Amino acid sequence: MPYQLFPLGVVTATPAALDQLERAGRDPMEFILRHAAGDHGEVGEDSVQINRVTIRVKVGTILSAYPLPDGETIWVSTSLQQTGEAHTCVMCPSEW
Repeated sequence: MPYQLFPLGVVTATPAALDQLERAGRDPMEFILRHAAGDHGEVGEDSVQINRVTIRVKVGTILSAYPLPDGETIWVSTSLQQTGEAHTCVMCPSEW
């Protein structure tokens, strides 16, 4: 895997997100890799700052949002726990 700023832990994707990505002809790994490298896509400046702090302190949620060619959006979220565990999920915004 290319440069990674934080652990992804267990990576899952919702069926709706996988369907949306398939319709758009995109691979979920493209967005997972961007997320892990610190490219958070199209999130607001507040979210960028929260993501940076979360990466630094290694506890909290990192959220990325990526527009698809069909106008839909895919989110990638990683939850970092104090125990060192992590969980990453690819989802549709409506599933948050």
